[in-house]
Amino acid sequence: MIRRVRVDRYVVLIVVVVFATACSESLQHPDRDPQTEELVRQYLTDNPGFLLNNPEFLAGVRAVAQAREERRQALARRALLDARASVVIDAELTPAIGPADASVTIIEFSDYQCVPCKASYPELAAVAVSDSDLRFVHKQLPVYGSHSVLAARAAVAAHRQGGFAAFHHELMTGTLPLTAELVYGMAGDLGLDVDVLRADMRDPVVIEYLSAVRRLAEQLDIDSTPTFIVGDRLVRGGLNAELLREILVEQRAALD
Repeated sequence: MIRRVRVDRYVVLIVVVVFATACSESLQHPDRDPQTEELVRQYLTDNPGFLLNNPEFLAGVRAVAQAREERRQALARRALLDARASVVIDAELTPAIGPADASVTIIEFSDYQCVPCKASYPELAAVAVSDSDLRFVHKQLPVYGSHSVLAARAAVAAHRQGGFAAFHHELMTGTLPLTAELVYGMAGDLGLDVDVLRADMRDPVVIEYLSAVRRLAEQLDIDSTPTFIVGDRLVRGGLNAELLREILVEQRAALD
């Protein structure tokens, strides 16, 4: 009985590997062993219902299909981001922190009234402090109403004055409800020119830029915050430092 179980599992492993390599050009094909293939073929001939009734095989096939779909989506996201890079990702109005030639870029879609966004902020900051080979690209995606829109415009306007990082920090760590008075007072306290900030917030260029960010988010099937694109992996919901570091290891390994 034990021998039969081992044989079954070995057959499942061989068939799943063959299925995986047939379905994905990105996977390396193992060395073909005609003798092993013939044994597997004969086994399946003698046991025609084996694969359809084997939960390990079905689970393996589902895992391979899921991995293939995730990879397809990642490639589609990367193609879209590359196509829109000059318009949105690398646009002059896009705040970005970190070296332009970093090995991994993290794009965050966030809202200043989003609780998980605020919870993720210190976690991301902790990783940024310990990893200088990262680039953070901040995309404003206001989804919580008019005050979120106001804060998003103010953040882009602050970026025009070179004050995004400090302004972003205050908005992400603040505990009071967002109001226009709070936003303008915060800008003033940070030394920003509030009159210029107000004018920039009304600038059609700024308004259209934020509309372009929203269109990009829709094309990427992003409708909630926070959402992150780490390299070519999309992560919905809050991120802690541990998970982010794991994803960075994965992304950098894929570059080798």
